[in-house]
Amino acid sequence: MDHVYLHVDGDGLDPEEDALLQQFAATKRVLGHEVARARSSETTHVLWVLAPTDGGMERQLSDRLQALAGDAALCVDLLFLHPNAAPYSQPLYDELLSLRWHAHAYCFEACHGDVARLAQVLGLLLSVPSQRVDQAAAEARVGTS
Repeated sequence: MDHVYLHVDGDGLDPEEDALLQQFAATKRVLGHEVARARSSETTHVLWVLAPTDGGMERQLSDRLQALAGDAALCVDLLFLHPNAAPYSQPLYDELLSLRWHAHAYCFEACHGDVARLAQVLGLLLSVPSQRVDQAAAEARVGTS
C-alpha cells in the first residue's frame, strides 16, 4: 500500500486544479492507498505540488526537497503549476529539474488552465513509484506542454 503525502507549496491553485487534486486523492484511496495532507511515519512517497503566484520560490529549493524526502529518502514527485508565459516559469522549472531526485520520481509541469494536461499528469502520478516507467517514457505518454 502506498501512503502519499500531498504537499501543496504556494497559493496559485485555482478551484479547478484543486478539484483535480481532490479527485486524484479520491482515486488513490479507491485503489487502496492512503493520501494525506500531513506527513506521517507511514508516508511512503510525496507529491509536491508547487504552485507559486510569482517567481519568489527559487530560494532553497534543494532544502525544500530534502525536507520533503526526509531521512528515509522518500520518492518525491513534482508537479509544477505556473501561469502561461510567466517570465520566471522556465528558469524555475530548470532549477527544479537540476535537483537530485529519487530514481523513480516524476517531475512534470503544467500551465494554469491546461486541465487536460494536468489530468494526464495526475493519471501517471497514480502509479506506485516502484512500478513506473522512466521519466522519458512517461513524458512521451503525456506529450510536452
